[in-house]
Amino acid sequence: MLGTIYLPELYFSLKKNFPEVDFRLYEFGSIKACNLVLEEKLDVAIVNAEQPAIDKCNSRIIDTEDLLFCVSPEHPLAGQQTILLNMLANEPLILFNTDSVQVMTLTRQFKAVGVNPHVLLNTSQITTLLNMVKTEQVGTFLYRSIVDAHPEIIGIPVMPSIEQRIGVIWKKGKYQNTTTEKVIKYIENF
Repeated sequence: MLGTIYLPELYFSLKKNFPEVDFRLYEFGSIKACNLVLEEKLDVAIVNAEQPAIDKCNSRIIDTEDLLFCVSPEHPLAGQQTILLNMLANEPLILFNTDSVQVMTLTRQFKAVGVNPHVLLNTSQITTLLNMVKTEQVGTFLYRSIVDAHPEIIGIPVMPSIEQRIGVIWKKGKYQNTTTEKVIKYIENF
């Protein structure tokens, strides 16, 4: 989902500022991307930093995103100013795959308030998720910046808020050449 937020703007900005670098991009979930950095199969990655393995990497937080509960304008909860997770006990939900950091965070939050969410589908496809929400019968959780880019979706703040830190990571103890260091610094300031 982070690719939806940061690409293509970041990619083309990197290409413009580092024309000598042949960037090769891959889109993975944050946990897999972190593991690939640790295995030295990726030099750097942009990930959801709310994961246990983040401590095994060097990281710089580059952004924070609130998760919003999202529905279509016709959904019965669309008029709510805020949502408490216990209000969603019987609400049909579409979530990202169970191995996503976002869903792991939501699972912990639901468990903390004693709610077993009614998940209809777990998906890796944001288009599938958005299309299901547009049916007016289900809800989901998305980052605020994604909601801002989709005016056909209503984003309702969750109380207490669920904030996710986004970071650029690279392997601890691995030598980074000057160009890689400059790219990391550039992403930090993007």
